[in-house]
Amino acid sequence: MVESRQTSTTEVVIQVELFGQARIVCGRRQIEVAVPERADTNDVVAALAKACPGLVGTAINEGRSRLLESYNFNLNGLKFVADERLHVGPDDVILLFSSQAGG
Repeated sequence: MVESRQTSTTEVVIQVELFGQARIVCGRRQIEVAVPERADTNDVVAALAKACPGLVGTAINEGRSRLLESYNFNLNGLKFVADERLHVGPDDVILLFSSQAGG
């Protein structure tokens, strides 16, 4: 669910499911990260870079501020998300995968 831009100091732990090269680099299928309840995609990127530094240069830019152009986030398998504010809870899962992956 996309929310209006508000600040929040409440953090929630969410699951990020990794696919393709991101999964190989991290050696895990999922990572738990803590993000603000009203996180934006940059918050998720920063938390991922901290949890799995190997993603930097693979799926995350060197500045640790955004995904590389060939990677995408999807929220709960229902909606692709880009530069937007999200209202996430502990039951939410963000999928990280390459837009170049075949099916």
